[in-house]
Amino acid sequence: MKTPLRGGNKLYLRCVISETGGRYIGTCLELSVSVRSNSVEECKDELVSLINDYTETARECQSEGEKVKFTPVRHYWAKRILFDLRLALLSSTSTKQPPNMFTKEVVVPAT
Repeated sequence: MKTPLRGGNKLYLRCVISETGGRYIGTCLELSVSVRSNSVEECKDELVSLINDYTETARECQSEGEKVKFTPVRHYWAKRILFDLRLALLSSTSTKQPPNMFTKEVVVPAT
């Protein structure tokens, strides 16, 4: 998967946390993985941990000769555009990134 947030062998993953029924759901748009927690910070920590585990497993599989494919969330392009626009608007009016949106940098194997 190609993304403008990719540089060299680094990939910047877009993550969103939303509240649903008093619980928080964190989703990585590029990997289509989610976690559910009781607070924004707990959700972010769990999502980062899940992403680290996911990408480490992908690196291990690829080093063993298996083909690795990352599958983004449904309607990825629309969600990606909204994420990028919202982040750009918020960063132009504030120096702080909102707690419910973040990017996670991971190192991906060379292709």
